[in-house]
Amino acid sequence: MKNIFFWVLTIYLIPEAYPRFTDRADNHLVNRKEKGYYNLMQTGFITGNGATFQPGVYYFDNHGKLDVFPSIIMLHGYMFDNRRAAGIGAGFEKFDRNLFPVFADVRYTLRDKEVSPFFAIKMGYAFGEFDKKFYGGFLLGHPPYYARDAYIKKSGGFMLSPEIGVKFPLNLKFDLLVTVAYRHQRLKTEIVEIAGQPVEFEKFEYLYRMHRLFLGLAIMLR
Repeated sequence: MKNIFFWVLTIYLIPEAYPRFTDRADNHLVNRKEKGYYNLMQTGFITGNGATFQPGVYYFDNHGKLDVFPSIIMLHGYMFDNRRAAGIGAGFEKFDRNLFPVFADVRYTLRDKEVSPFFAIKMGYAFGEFDKKFYGGFLLGHPPYYARDAYIKKSGGFMLSPEIGVKFPLNLKFDLLVTVAYRHQRLKTEIVEIAGQPVEFEKFEYLYRMHRLFLGLAIMLR
């Protein structure tokens, strides 16, 4: 009898409690800034197999092994309203080289509620390493087929990253964002010197196209 009374009381109170919870959730979002400057700090990792395509030779290749690379990004932007926003950002990422992406960001939130789906797109240029580095030797896909005592310069290139995610408000000023993105990145590797001799031929310049998956978390200050 006591169990029946407990379940009847529980079922009766649930409809009464839910609107109150909803009211608290709505009040939680009252007075949130919906227009103006915002800052976003995003961290995560970029993953995929190490094979990077380029015509004629696979220079950056680890035979299909899954790689994980860190990514840190800082974004400054402007909210036009509680759905539309745009900004610019920069960051640091680690592949077989250090990359420093600089990009424009445009994003749209479907609804600014307790759980807010959104999508965004980043487009810009990732700068690579500015200094050349020494390598004792490695194989080539063309004559002379082996480069000994070579200096190599690893550069970046065009980047494109559409992403989707979910935004959760932590308080009136901070939001937590969980994101998944596709990353297209172009790279360039150039052999500038072999055995003490400068290289001036185009065949020693290699262009790559990487396709990766990005998973990350971000904190947004509005």
